[in-house]
Formats: sequence, C-alpha cells, structure tokens
Amino acid sequence: MTNIIYLGPNENFPLDHHVVVVIHKNEKGVEKGYFYDSNGKDFGGSGPFDWVMDEAIERSKKYATVKGISTVVVRAKQE
Repeated sequence: MTNIIYLGPNENFPLDHHVVVVIHKNEKGVEKGYFYDSNGKDFGGSGPFDWVMDEAIERSKKYATVKGISTVVVRAKQE
C-alpha cells in the first residue's frame, strides 16, 4: 500500500526513499502536476505536457508500487 503525504511548498521532505508529485496551476488555472523519484533529479516537468493533478497522483502511485516505494509526497511547486 502506498502512503500519501501532502506537504506545503516549504515543508521538508521525508528522509526515506519516496516519489514526489509537484502540483502547479497552468495559465488557465488548471491544477497540473508531474512526479519524480527522490533518488533522481527534479527536472521541472514539461509545462503544457504535465498531467492534470489527479492523473499525476495516480501515475505516481502506480510508479511507486512497481518500484517498491512506500511513500508518495504531494506538494505545491516552490515559486
């Protein structure tokens, strides 16, 4: 089972291996997001090609399950 943690944009990440979902609003105000593995690097998403928020979270949960990662962290993009 995947544990989902919601953090504010300036809260610290957990120390254990996790998947990060970064949520932001596009120019039309739609909440979109991308995810990355905490053992990797945040490349900043793909702007207009990011998923809508719910899909980004669902895809990150599937990725975490496949990779054996127990935690998904969802947070707003830092400005």
